[in-house]
Parts: sequence; C-alpha cells; structure tokens
Amino acid sequence: MEKKKHVKKILILSNKKRKILYISKLYTGAKHDFSMLKTEFPTSLPWFNNFVLWLDSGFQGFNDYYETTVLHLSLRRKRAKKGQKSDLTPEQIAHNQSVGKERIYVEHSIGGMKRYRILYNRIRIKNDITLDRIINVCAGLWNFNISA
Repeated sequence: MEKKKHVKKILILSNKKRKILYISKLYTGAKHDFSMLKTEFPTSLPWFNNFVLWLDSGFQGFNDYYETTVLHLSLRRKRAKKGQKSDLTPEQIAHNQSVGKERIYVEHSIGGMKRYRILYNRIRIKNDITLDRIINVCAGLWNFNISA
C-alpha cells in the first residue's frame, strides 16, 4: 500500500526589503493560497486598505473580497484545448514579468528561511505546534540576519 504524503503549507507576507512580516499557521493537506488568505484575514475587516500588493495568479478574485490601495496581480493563462495554443498577448506577458520582478523578493525571503537546514531537509516532526514554532524561529533569524 502506498503511503500518503501530508503536504504542509504556510502563507508568507514580506516586503521589498525581504523582511518577513507575517507567517500563517501551518496548513496540512492540499489547500489553495487564496483560501488560506481568507482564513487568516477575514474578509469583513479592511486588512489591506493602505498597502500596495503584488500577488501571483493563485489569488485571482482578490478584488472581490478585499480592498487595497494598488493591486498588481499576475494574469493566468487559459487552458488550451487539444491543438490550440493558449498564449498571452505580449502586453500581458510584459505585465506578468513586471509583477514577477517585484514578487521575487518574497521568494528570496522564503529561500532565506530555508537556509536553516531544519526547513530544507525532510521534517519528521509530527507535532504541528512544534513545526510552527520552528518556522517562526527561522523567520526571526532571517529577519535578524538581513537587519544586521
């Protein structure tokens, strides 16, 4: 019998200086990024009113639930049927590239946390509370590292 893998995901918010501003609790199983965001930040409150946000295509429909000063959202390709090509227009490709150039700082923050090998290697700890604490300590160490 095949053993199921338990996927563990977190939601990370960071700024352009690669400082980690927020880490969500640990989610086990297949969970979409946008549903994690709606769980962590209830839509009834004005969480992002004074912020400029750079989001990837996993957050389609963000405008329907939250208000923000400026939102830069990468565009998603449509699924192509057999024999069809589903390319974006050159303007849409340029837009996605500009969003990606700003979002790379978030990826650098995540990579900086993974430098602490406890997150890089396979984690065999079964207690989610302990894992949350380990992730938070790694984020704190990363923030301390970039501020020094």
